[in-house]
Parts: sequence; C-alpha cells; structure tokens
Amino acid sequence: MAGIGLGTWGLGGVYYGEVSKAEGVATVRAFLDAGGCHIDTAFSYHKSEEVIGEVTLHAAFEPKRNIRSTISLPIRCTLKH
Repeated sequence: MAGIGLGTWGLGGVYYGEVSKAEGVATVRAFLDAGGCHIDTAFSYHKSEEVIGEVTLHAAFEPKRNIRSTISLPIRCTLKH
C-alpha cells in the first residue's frame, strides 16, 4: 500500500462545491505524474469515478506506464440488511 493516496470524494462535486471535469482530470493526472499510485474512490463519490476512469484509460496507453501494476483502486461495498 502506498504511503500517500489521493482521496477523490471532493472531485464528485456534491459535498465541497462543483469541480469541473477538467479540474478533476488535472488533479488526478498531477497525482499520477508525481508518482502517486493509490486512488481512493467509491460509488457514492458521484462523478469522481468517471474522472478517474478517463485519466487511467489514457494513462494505460502511455509509453513506460504499466497502469495495472502502478495504480491501486480499492473497492468498497456496503451491505444493507
């Protein structure tokens, strides 16, 4: 597990005010470019997963970046009774 991760709740634009898709992409991109490899997301983060998906899709095709071995996307689930 990485020592520092990127929490993406704020990118969803619901709880902290609107965040444009371009700002979200730039944030995730800067994190990856700085060597970050742990991105926290969840279904309840709204559009953050869309932003992460776009960035990681493009990053996967970049030379010298093996997206599968360098990025950890934890999965959470909530059980309701």
